[in-house]
Amino acid sequence: MYRSGDLGRYLPDGRVECTGRADDQVKIRGFRIELGEIDTLMSQHSLVRENVTLVRRDKDEEKILVSYFVPVDGAKLNGFTSEISDAEEPDGIKSIPKYRRLIKDIREHLKKKLPTYSIPSLFVPLHRMPLNPNGKIDKPALPFPDTAYAHASAAGRKSAKGDKVRTASPTEQKLCSIWSSILPNAPGSIPLDESFFDLGGHSILATRLIFEIRKQFVVEAPLGLVFAQPTVSGLASAIDALREPDFGIARHEPATPPETQVTGGRRLPKILPSAAVEYGKDLDILLPRLRSSYPPLSPDFTTRTLTVFLTGATGYLGAFVLRDLLRHEERVQKVVCLVRGASVEKALDRLRESSSDRGVWDETWVTSGRLEVVIGDLGQDRFGMDSETWSRVAADADVVLHNGALVHWVYPYEKLRAP
Repeated sequence: MYRSGDLGRYLPDGRVECTGRADDQVKIRGFRIELGEIDTLMSQHSLVRENVTLVRRDKDEEKILVSYFVPVDGAKLNGFTSEISDAEEPDGIKSIPKYRRLIKDIREHLKKKLPTYSIPSLFVPLHRMPLNPNGKIDKPALPFPDTAYAHASAAGRKSAKGDKVRTASPTEQKLCSIWSSILPNAPGSIPLDESFFDLGGHSILATRLIFEIRKQFVVEAPLGLVFAQPTVSGLASAIDALREPDFGIARHEPATPPETQVTGGRRLPKILPSAAVEYGKDLDILLPRLRSSYPPLSPDFTTRTLTVFLTGATGYLGAFVLRDLLRHEERVQKVVCLVRGASVEKALDRLRESSSDRGVWDETWVTSGRLEVVIGDLGQDRFGMDSETWSRVAADADVVLHNGALVHWVYPYEKLRAP
């Protein structure tokens, strides 16, 4: 019998009623999430004193992750807060706009260690955690998302008085209105440089956003636009570029798309529609490049030690795959990892950092010679390796474990396809 961790009870008629979980595991949009893992990793941030993560319902009754935290006091916060007043509110909430830079830093800290679906949609800074008579955190007393955002909106309006704030363009104003209607807990004043996904958006809402943009602005916005330009200012510039009139004048399109000025001094390449690629036709291109036949496995394949060529080792899953491979010393002699990097040393540092962040790195892999890093890119011919490296790896590798990929539910095939 499998112990699933679910709590339940038998009803008098013999049916089983599920009543919850025996642990902190929750399920949101089909993903199983460990709240305890989020809390543990968030507590490792140097500017977080206390924290707890809960599942709450937004205004649309959808489940979202909300992390409540008490920041440290003192000079450590310099550079992570603004000059907005931090007077205590009735619910003990600190000013969310005041701590926006700190919240961004905490979110980036979690992104290095957790999959995207485990990143909380809302971070609420508190003066102190509410406690029950037993001295434990009183979770029911923590403010709901709509209450937290109401405080954030009020604080944002107060901070704007007397401050020089760039006036949003008409396109940006219209986008802010669309975002407010789509995001489940949109702040009262949407920052022009804040990511759609950091404000609680996800791939399903991104699809809705693109359809609204097409309808409101009458442009053929690609589905991947919001992922390429996730901020209001970036989206507005891209939309304005798409709306440029075409008077039918013949002209030669340059090899490099022209740039469009983005508010704030940055420049954005003009987004041009890419040619559609038919998935099935790639087979006709691939077949002539394959051999007519390949030799069978050697007779001692199942008994001798192997060299494994691994892709995607810097990803969340890849770090654990690498660890598990190198644990099998009796079967795996060596693992060769393909990693993007300017040099082998920098690629190794990148692999070391990603595995260390997930608590699975062992330096003896390198010192013993059981781990080798080669630099390259999956999107290029021969994985971006030079001829000498390609020939050596091809001759040494007994197994190819392909774990590297660009996973996306919205991008079309031509966007995901290698050149």
